[in-house]
Amino acid sequence: MLFPLYPSQRTLHMFAAVLLCCALAACTQLPFYNNSAPSLPVVQEARNAWQAENMPLALKLYKTIVSTKGITTAEYREAYSRYAIATAKTGKAGDGLAILKRWQKQDPSANTLPEWQDAWFLCTRELSPSRAVAQAKTLWLTQKAPDTLRMQAAFILIGRSFSAAQCKQTFPLLSSLYGQRDASRRAVLEQHLLMETRYISSNTLKDLMAFIPSGREKVFPYSIIIVEQARRLAPSNAAESARLLGLVRGAFADKSLPESALKAGQQNALCIVLALPQSGSIAPIANKISNGASIARQELEQSGTQVQLEIINSDVSDWLSRLDALPPHCVVVGGPLRANKMTELKKSNSLQQRAVFSFLSELEGDDEGKTAWRFFPSNRDQINALLRFSYDTLGLRSFAAFYPEDSYGTHMTGILETALSGRGARFAKQNYEPQASITWADSAGKLLQKPDGMAANVDAIFLPDSWKNMDALSKSFSYYGANNMVMLGTALWEQSLADRFVAQADNYALAVFPAAWNPQQLPAALTASGSTDFWKCLGYDFVRFAAGMKLSDMHNGAVAVNNSARNAQNMAWTLAPIQWDAFGKASQALYLFTPSTHGMALLNPDAFALQRKARLEGAASQPAAQAGEAAAATLPQGEQAPAPLPTTPRPSHKLQLPGM
Repeated sequence: MLFPLYPSQRTLHMFAAVLLCCALAACTQLPFYNNSAPSLPVVQEARNAWQAENMPLALKLYKTIVSTKGITTAEYREAYSRYAIATAKTGKAGDGLAILKRWQKQDPSANTLPEWQDAWFLCTRELSPSRAVAQAKTLWLTQKAPDTLRMQAAFILIGRSFSAAQCKQTFPLLSSLYGQRDASRRAVLEQHLLMETRYISSNTLKDLMAFIPSGREKVFPYSIIIVEQARRLAPSNAAESARLLGLVRGAFADKSLPESALKAGQQNALCIVLALPQSGSIAPIANKISNGASIARQELEQSGTQVQLEIINSDVSDWLSRLDALPPHCVVVGGPLRANKMTELKKSNSLQQRAVFSFLSELEGDDEGKTAWRFFPSNRDQINALLRFSYDTLGLRSFAAFYPEDSYGTHMTGILETALSGRGARFAKQNYEPQASITWADSAGKLLQKPDGMAANVDAIFLPDSWKNMDALSKSFSYYGANNMVMLGTALWEQSLADRFVAQADNYALAVFPAAWNPQQLPAALTASGSTDFWKCLGYDFVRFAAGMKLSDMHNGAVAVNNSARNAQNMAWTLAPIQWDAFGKASQALYLFTPSTHGMALLNPDAFALQRKARLEGAASQPAAQAGEAAAATLPQGEQAPAPLPTTPRPSHKLQLPGM
């Protein structure tokens, strides 16, 4: 249920609440409902529940009333329609439509009644967008259906599926039928169409405005199209908005309709969307993102900026239809979290209508900055952060990579190799079998041992593996006397080290790894809300960034998004700051950390350099063989030490480092 008609049932915030006031009137104050004294006490009890918007109780009571003898015909119709609507409002829109069919089976002429037709409209709106459109198309094409009912179907199709040309085809029927209704019925029809015009795309709305014949501005449905355009223009062009409303002044049976719509537009509410999974293994991560986003929304509203936060469940089969059904001003989307969902987006039309900032480290091909954007640290950002310190600051020139033979390890090592290729640094690499730790020490020998049996001169070793394997890996290096290499980790380490106790942290005094957030520098709003991690910060920063973009449509395509992103990036970040270049490509200057007793500590470059110098000076006085013997004694229990260092070359272990 993306847009319930009852604001109290969800946090739509002030913008949506004002915009939906007509909808509330349409379903709780319909003029043809009987307001006379009830024939039975249960009728009044049900009415009270309905007026209080207590849908579960209303459903229960009206279900009883439709089978109760002694009620009037008007009460019977009231009960059946409200029974169906209440069923839909409690999450069972399909059942609500089934109730209407049962009513029609008992009374074949029921679908000619305004009560039945309005109930059909309100129940259908509660379906998923794809099902709502399917229902409306079927009814619109059913020539035997009452034209007044086909009008209700046209309302849904105008907003959710028809092109401008198809919308125009419905206008003659809508205008004719509207003219045949009395004032109270016209007001309801105005409200119904205005509800749906929120979903019309900006381009379609523009085409429809150009289609309106001169002198026909006050004619329904043209008058509603003009009101919607005025509402959208109100925040940015108040003068034009007022001019348009002047064209339709006095045209409506519902006298308050133009002013209500204008008020909603003047409040300049922002709509921000998150496409996140609500089930499965990564649902807890999505919940953290949503939590951070909600905190940011609350902060913005406290400062006077109203925010409509929509969360689309990317796990459901029709999630793209739900995304497409959002109003056009809901243009900035955060997510998805899975690459396959991004692929689904590419195959749809959604990327043409929304500015999607994925929570992925990479996008396919040359998509970034053209059809989609990135709000997440890239793998290249990690490598760049490590090289800025190891190559630029420490001046290291001999690098090696010891990586698990999996897609992540191979990919990350490839990025490092490419980044070093133009820097004149030496580089060697060796993989190992992730599930066979007993072989790791021997694999390390292939990387760290020269043909003459001496330890290779490696300044820094890249380890794209999870933190849980670091003990075994570092002991494998120590066997070969490689105790003083700078250990370069990845963001995988942060996932295990944040707020965790690290035993023997001194063993990792020369280890460094990147992270996109700093636990020691969090805003009060996040720390006051309980435990915080990267994902919570991600949701918090995204909502603040999206609000700063001030993007309300995709009229100017990627150029507008790129410019808006560059304007919004100059905010106070909780994450490491993200920057977008003129081509829409993001880069993030990640923080660097070292393992500590308390998990992770922000890197102090000067202290790190002094520590490394002391280690190197101490190692110069300790023979490599002695270091190897000491390391062998600390190998994990049950693992065999590799063969003694050979005195003659072993071809199978030969790995010549460039320049050595």
